[in-house]
Amino acid sequence: MPTALEPRKYCASGTTAEQSGTTAGQRGTTVQTVLPLSRAVLPALSGTTAGQGELVMSSSGYVAVPRCSVIFDGTNYAEFVGFIRIHMRGLLLWGVLSGEVPCPPCPVAPVAPTPPVPPVLAADASQADRDTAKALDDAAVDAYDQQVSAYSDALAVYRDDLSAYTQWCNDDARAAVVLTASVLPQFASEFMGLGPVAAMWSYLCQ
Repeated sequence: MPTALEPRKYCASGTTAEQSGTTAGQRGTTVQTVLPLSRAVLPALSGTTAGQGELVMSSSGYVAVPRCSVIFDGTNYAEFVGFIRIHMRGLLLWGVLSGEVPCPPCPVAPVAPTPPVPPVLAADASQADRDTAKALDDAAVDAYDQQVSAYSDALAVYRDDLSAYTQWCNDDARAAVVLTASVLPQFASEFMGLGPVAAMWSYLCQ
């Protein structure tokens, strides 16, 4: 059985806190590498808890990356695929990595309705003009109330959609960090700029 690797630690600057020189491609050893963490990834790493498929930010500011126990070295693809699939499923990130869970559309915030402007009448306005203005104002207020109700409903939907979109982005960032930490640096550098982790995984599977 392969020996589980210790989680690699990264500081907020995106470099490893310490690097141990070892032989590349051997399981049970720590592979020397420097993994840059983008500004988009760092917020997704901080404040998370262990045991829920998330990366852990310690009080010292280092991020523990739960990389796969089998590191892809360019020759062990079949073995690596089996291990990374189980590993990512355990972290609840396999669907994002494989592309089975696509990115939801980024929601657009609804626009709040504009309150109606009360009519302004001349001091010598007739009673008929006053009655007409009041009727128009009442109708405008009723329409505004309906718009506010519709806006409240749309805002609730927007918040739910935004929460789902944000969660997916965070999961994508976590999966990307785990994947790049689970392959040798020379292979990770080939796909790190492809965007979503599903694109990285697709490239690696080619």
